[in-house]
Amino acid sequence: MKHLLLALTVATALLLASAPTQVFANTSWQEQREINKTQFQNTVQNYQDRVDAAKTLNEERIEQRCSISTQRIDLWTTRYANNQSRFQKIEERAGQLIATIIERAKAAGKDTSELEAANDTFATKIDTASTEYSTLMDKLNASKEYACGNSEGAFRDSLQTAREQLIVTRQASLDARSYYQSTVRPAAQALLQNE
Repeated sequence: MKHLLLALTVATALLLASAPTQVFANTSWQEQREINKTQFQNTVQNYQDRVDAAKTLNEERIEQRCSISTQRIDLWTTRYANNQSRFQKIEERAGQLIATIIERAKAAGKDTSELEAANDTFATKIDTASTEYSTLMDKLNASKEYACGNSEGAFRDSLQTAREQLIVTRQASLDARSYYQSTVRPAAQALLQNE
């Protein structure tokens, strides 16, 4: 309201300052009052038109940003679903390989307790990483439930929690992979070399 009054005051001052003196000289005060009133109404209408145009432009920008955000979330969901599937396949192959090595070593009469303990720890780390992947997917899918731009910050908060979960998921996956490379693989290779 203050802005509208300020705009009206400024518009009136500009109109009076820019009005030719001849108009005042050739017209009666009543006619001039009507001219000023019309000009003032036109100025107010132009201001309202500019405000409406700015609001429309802002709404279009928000809609465009929301569309891009939704596309990115869909892309992330697809990517991490593929990563989870790939992670599970690698986990299955590693488990099968370790089980085969343990069977062969036991058949040869070797001590497999070190590899079995490492395999149990590895399985726990894999389960943790799988759980974290599932949690990440749940949080990404939960962010799709909110209407971007109309959720009063819930959409942004949901994305933030998904990003935080992504960090946890990556760490759990890295932990499982590094444990396999540093502990399980050397124990398996030691059993295979002694055959």
